[in-house]
Amino acid sequence: MASAAVAVALGLGVFAGGSAIAEDAPTPQMIVNKYVKATGGEDKWKAVKSRKAEGTLNVVAMGMSGKLTSAVEGNNAKQVMSLDGFGEFLSGVKDGTAWSSNMMQGDVILEGDEAKQALRQLDLAEWVNWEKHYASAETVGEEAVGDTACWKVTFTPESGDAITYWFAKDSGLIVQSYGPGMGGPATTTYKDYKDVNGLLVAHTQSIEGMNGPVEMTFETIEINADIDDSTFDVPDSIAALMK
Repeated sequence: MASAAVAVALGLGVFAGGSAIAEDAPTPQMIVNKYVKATGGEDKWKAVKSRKAEGTLNVVAMGMSGKLTSAVEGNNAKQVMSLDGFGEFLSGVKDGTAWSSNMMQGDVILEGDEAKQALRQLDLAEWVNWEKHYASAETVGEEAVGDTACWKVTFTPESGDAITYWFAKDSGLIVQSYGPGMGGPATTTYKDYKDVNGLLVAHTQSIEGMNGPVEMTFETIEINADIDDSTFDVPDSIAALMK
């Protein structure tokens, strides 16, 4: 789930709406299976070993824009959000240890539910393996996002807050999610799906939260790209906390 790390860094707002349960509503597994097939298939997802992305972000309410880079491979992940005239928000996982560093919250080694949320990004075939990350799931009902009819499904981990996803009934693609972020709950809308090495990946994410609308556009997403080990280096202040 490409938005989790961003939600942790920026925090978010609340989605409101009603839903209705149909008698013939598909199970969560059926809905996930359709998503996996629509985006490339189980074999394609299981073959993903690394992911790199570069793009831009725009914090609308604050009138700030900047750049976003992220990389995931093995037990390592790193994301850097650089806002012009403001500074950097860094987060990641180093050898299985989750961390974050920014001028607002300082240097932190994540623990508990926050760490589990960050570690989920290491599973690049997360939807194939969703039952490893969530203790239960429920098809809540039918609910439209804009003009798109969706199935609304809530996934609940063993501990921590649940995450709800809206899957388009026709295409099977994820249209929206609502879940925890560091500053509060997050609503993220996923758009502009494009083919990347045989996988359909959303290239635009619109986030609503405590900082107002945040728009992210990924200009490049690479699957199974070569990633230098130095990409996952942590700041000296984080390295000191890891000792």
